[in-house]
Amino acid sequence: MVSIKNILLGIAIAIVYAFLVGYGTNLIYNSPEYNDFCKSRFYPDKPFIEPRNCTFNAELNKQARECTEQGGSPVYDYDERGCETSLTCDFCQKDFDEANKKYTRTVFIVSGVMGIIAIAVGALIFNIEAIGAGLMGGGVLSLIYGNIRYWQNLNNWMKVIILAIALVALIYIGILLNRRRQRY
Repeated sequence: MVSIKNILLGIAIAIVYAFLVGYGTNLIYNSPEYNDFCKSRFYPDKPFIEPRNCTFNAELNKQARECTEQGGSPVYDYDERGCETSLTCDFCQKDFDEANKKYTRTVFIVSGVMGIIAIAVGALIFNIEAIGAGLMGGGVLSLIYGNIRYWQNLNNWMKVIILAIALVALIYIGILLNRRRQRY
């Protein structure tokens, strides 16, 4: 018979384990900070005067389009009349996104490995039901956390493969656990 105390203990172990994996990963491998890549303010300074007698600059427009196509953000310089005179292409957002993608891939791998280990250990010591179930639950939460962090960067084939592997593994563990219970 399963008691409420064991259920709550299992849930608590699952939650604490998932937090331990998440914060432990961040302690060892810090996430990139936006301000480390992009020093300028989000809204660039622009003169508070209405642009007067500004002529269309085809070359500046072409540079802005090329900058955007390369993943940058055009940052304009203005003259005393408030007209755009030149621009620089700022790639800080692109650099931040690349660093963040690398970080989320690491979180995905670490959470996946730690999740699988917790599920395996939980399945092996399932005779102490609250602890085994808690570790298995923590492993599942760690897998979910890692997948959520990196999911947007995976292509559809990888998503299907990961989900299929997870389903097969869970069914296999379920069969093993139920066979073990039937022996006792």
